[in-house]
Amino acid sequence: MPNHSHSSNETCVLQPQHDCSRSFLADVYETGASNGSAAVRFDSCSPAQLLDLSRAENLVWAVGPFLIRLTTHDATVVNALRFLYRAAPLLTEPATAITDFHLSVRSSFGGFTSTIFVDGQPIFRRVRKRHLVPMVEWALNLCAFQGCHHYLTVHAAVLERGGRVLMLPALSGSGKSTLCAALSQKSWRLFSDEVALIDLNNGLIHPAPRPISLKRDAIELIRQRFPQAILGPTWRGTIKGDVAHLLPMDECVARTSITGRPGWIVFPQFIPGAATSLNPVSKARGFVRTVEQSFNFAVLGSVGFEALKRVIDQSKCYEFTYGGDLSEAWRTFQELADRD
Repeated sequence: MPNHSHSSNETCVLQPQHDCSRSFLADVYETGASNGSAAVRFDSCSPAQLLDLSRAENLVWAVGPFLIRLTTHDATVVNALRFLYRAAPLLTEPATAITDFHLSVRSSFGGFTSTIFVDGQPIFRRVRKRHLVPMVEWALNLCAFQGCHHYLTVHAAVLERGGRVLMLPALSGSGKSTLCAALSQKSWRLFSDEVALIDLNNGLIHPAPRPISLKRDAIELIRQRFPQAILGPTWRGTIKGDVAHLLPMDECVARTSITGRPGWIVFPQFIPGAATSLNPVSKARGFVRTVEQSFNFAVLGSVGFEALKRVIDQSKCYEFTYGGDLSEAWRTFQELADRD
């Protein structure tokens, strides 16, 4: 659940650690280019090469506008990230890169468990080996949730169509990830399954495409409904139940430098057996409900207020209820995009 109760003396407003302009991002995301390219595809390196880089603190890749540095001796983690972030840009000069977050995984208790650190601070302790990969993914979530105060951040799935962005702010368990996964397979570009990154200067929304975390029944639902979708293994018995990750399409990753303008804010709710319905919500109510899902609205003060106001002014707000019929849900959002 979003926590926006931090006072200004508890959380400093961070600035980007590197030039996150469009030109920088375009350079980084032009992967697979000729000599002089800023990056190559993550999966262009072998598992052994990636493990060597990680051991030397030189494994650096881009996730949206952020640069992540990984340090670990655990081959399982490195191999999993090579699959999950296969199309992500891996920096060719990592030693000199100024990164936004440093993620490290250190074994403990003879290798039976591990501790996950972000910027030297322990985030998750005594993580069992079989749950290590999903916990690393959740550690990356926390980076975006708690350490990105140069954006207004909102707990939401985010997609784009025709240059306009659909935000789906919601608590965990609302069905937003399942809905996001379905739309991402059907003509909507994935920006994020977890967080909306709203530019404080112009109100544009920045992509940060990562694997979509599917839980429990949603895993098989997406596998069966979209056989072309690429999912990783199912990690059973995590703190959130069974979890599997749906990879973003390569095209979404390649277009990460292209932002979108606000279009719709839709508050989803999954209710088993419910009829599909889409109902308008006033902008005032949409503002309040979006604030409830923001991680740093209170931290940013008037700057955050003005940023969200710009988004609300440009968006139409709705409530959406569905009972699991993804075909009907997709048609509803297609009609919404064509109508508005």
